[in-house]
Amino acid sequence: MTTQTIKENLSTTEEALLSEMVTPNIHAATELYGRLVGLNNIYNGEA
Repeated sequence: MTTQTIKENLSTTEEALLSEMVTPNIHAATELYGRLVGLNNIYNGEA
């Protein structure tokens, strides 16, 4: 099942709720990844 297929089956409300839940998590995960890369570089002396 593709993302497009899923979107076609969602109502506008469902899509909005999904976006509200997922988007902040993507931002948080990206920020956490950046911090982990920074710590890894410090720990391994690459900074």
